[in-house]
Amino acid sequence: MKFTDPRAIKLAAKSAIDLGPLVSYRFALEKGTEAFKKAEAREGLKVIIKPQKGP
Repeated sequence: MKFTDPRAIKLAAKSAIDLGPLVSYRFALEKGTEAFKKAEAREGLKVIIKPQKGP
C-alpha cells in the first residue's frame, strides 16, 4: 500500500465511505476456483472469497 492515500484509509476505517460497490463478486470458499477464474480474467474490480457459506 505504498501509494495509498492515508486519508482514504482513515475514511474507509471509519466507514465514512461505502466500499461495497467496489466489490464485483463474492464467492463462498467452496467456489474458490470460480472466484480465481473471474479474478484472472479481470472480470470486475474486486473478487472476494468468504470463508463461510454465502452468495
